[in-house]
Amino acid sequence: MIKINISEFKNYESKSIYAFLLLQNETEFEIIIPREAVEGINDQYELVIEFLSAAYAGQLLNGIANCFAYYTPCSNKLMPFYFQVIITDMEKLADTLYYIIQGFNDPDDGETFLDFHTKAAEFLNDAFEEKNECSTWGLLHIANNFLQQ
Repeated sequence: MIKINISEFKNYESKSIYAFLLLQNETEFEIIIPREAVEGINDQYELVIEFLSAAYAGQLLNGIANCFAYYTPCSNKLMPFYFQVIITDMEKLADTLYYIIQGFNDPDDGETFLDFHTKAAEFLNDAFEEKNECSTWGLLHIANNFLQQ
């Protein structure tokens, strides 16, 4: 299993990620998304954004994975989000990872960053209105709880 910490790929383009994936000759991946917000220390909306973004990222990964699992970290500890996937289409994985990385790491709030967060918010609404089949309810539930506070 290849571990991919998205913060280590924040300066990569989609083509570079694709080249990296092809070199690995692997189909099992653990995608790691570091956390920055901790309950009791950071503002609740930072936690909403972090858990919602992770839920949406997981949903995207599930959409291209043959097999998908995720870990829901405790909100009052700085443990990262983990997603384990089996994916055979490296081009789709590269494009999806690039999109997720931009959604978490664009300091300039570029177009991709804003698109990611807009779609994450739509994902939250659609999941609770049962317009889609959510595969990351644990993360989404935590995000929604912080949103309701």
